[in-house]
Amino acid sequence: MVGTRALARLFDAADAGGSRLILVGDPHQLQSIEAGGVLRGLEKRIPTIGLTENRRQRHGWERVALADLRAGEVGRFLTAYQAHGRIHIGDTADSAKQQLISHWSTQLRFRRDVVILALRRDDVADLNNLARREMLNGRRLGPEALIAGDCEFRTGDRVVCLSNQRADGLLNGLRGVITTLNPEARSLTVRLTDGTDRIVPTGYLDAGHLDHGYAMTIHKAQGLTADNALVLVTDDLYQEAGYTALSRARLETRVYVVADDFDDDPNIDLSHAPPNTPTPDLGRPLWRSGGRGLAIDG
Repeated sequence: MVGTRALARLFDAADAGGSRLILVGDPHQLQSIEAGGVLRGLEKRIPTIGLTENRRQRHGWERVALADLRAGEVGRFLTAYQAHGRIHIGDTADSAKQQLISHWSTQLRFRRDVVILALRRDDVADLNNLARREMLNGRRLGPEALIAGDCEFRTGDRVVCLSNQRADGLLNGLRGVITTLNPEARSLTVRLTDGTDRIVPTGYLDAGHLDHGYAMTIHKAQGLTADNALVLVTDDLYQEAGYTALSRARLETRVYVVADDFDDDPNIDLSHAPPNTPTPDLGRPLWRSGGRGLAIDG
């Protein structure tokens, strides 16, 4: 995810110091925000070492489907996901989000690590609010509240760290559940998904570095592993972001499509899609690649 200009400075420094750079990444997942494409360009020029076995997804059919998606065989991926009942379509954004949250709420009793993913920050905010309302209505959150910035925190809340504070063991992207909370001292304890506890101090809270973690952006989730994933698909999704989101879960990934996002969209071309492809609304953004190449590769 490092941009070309930043990598060029690293290459120059390594060359001057007689060092070697080892680059780790995946051109089929999220790309750099700045101009990029170095890994994709290097793949064309020199031998690379790649992972060949998927150990994350438990079901064999899902490992095959994700390999198809990675290779651009979107029709095969959709056929498999639809055959296993993993695709849900809502007529509107509200309908799709409500379907997603309803399924999420049924998973709470299984005590699994379930993550909700979306590309847009505003969708993540909506889904966080809907999920937390479900927690409040079900009386799954503690009675005392701690207000920090725009967030209210209670015991039982799912949260995510937004910044590194290594002295306290708090790293960007860490997720967990609030287990204890002291409104007067303005501190709380989070049990992370690996079972360890972290005390979140006042300064970290007041800086806005802790947020509700029921839903996350796909960019925040790259590298994450969960038990289940619920993915909201909107018209601005693309193949690399879709593959990243759909490959996070061990046990089950479900997809919720906002159908009206795709009505008569002139920017989405299905002319190269195989005939009779199921669920075209989901297929449209997944056929669109956001992959970047080097300028010298045209």
